[in-house]
Amino acid sequence: MIISYASHQPVKVSNEQVTVIGTNSSVVYQDLLRGFRDGGQIKVCSDTYDELEVSKTIDLVGDVCTGGEEIDRRYLSRITKAFLDDLTDPQRNKIHDSLNRLYNTVQEQLYMIDLPIEVTYDFDLKELTRFAKIHFDSGTANNPCAMIESILKVYEECHLKTTLIFTNVRQYLSTDQLREIEAMIKEIRVSVVLIEFTEMEHRDFYGNADFYYIDEDFVDWHNANH
Repeated sequence: MIISYASHQPVKVSNEQVTVIGTNSSVVYQDLLRGFRDGGQIKVCSDTYDELEVSKTIDLVGDVCTGGEEIDRRYLSRITKAFLDDLTDPQRNKIHDSLNRLYNTVQEQLYMIDLPIEVTYDFDLKELTRFAKIHFDSGTANNPCAMIESILKVYEECHLKTTLIFTNVRQYLSTDQLREIEAMIKEIRVSVVLIEFTEMEHRDFYGNADFYYIDEDFVDWHNANH
């Protein structure tokens, strides 16, 4: 995939290597985030230069330290769907039997009330997942590295193909943690871009990532093997 921003050098993104777009310009940084959110000055196309829709190609996660409930909503709906799709008939029957017992217990208690009311179980397991309030555990939610790894696993389990974009990971990941994430990306072949508000001198933090940089004078730099 190729990302174009205004008149700057195109950014080539692979699904085996992290791509970094760094800048120390607040204008560029804001343009990039707005563009990945709703188009703007960002264009994306395939490797054969067929234009693609940003909204269908880019998954802007942003800062996992502040994503919170939005990250839960975005990814757990997908993993819940995969969970329901993969249930075997015996597993479904076991869940239905347990829910029937629960509804019957509630109905028995309602009989104690002198009102014409009843409960209805419609065998919709989607209602169960909402009732169960499935969410990332606190250990993951409070650990940026674990959260990024969990999102990558969701992509692997659900066979998602959009390009993930995270922001400012240097602020909350160690170099060892980033190396672990890079290895995971290479293994499961997920396309990941990091948007970083940083200085050029910090490029070594990103290891073997393909590193693009736009400085405060809007000059482009590209170093694939730093």
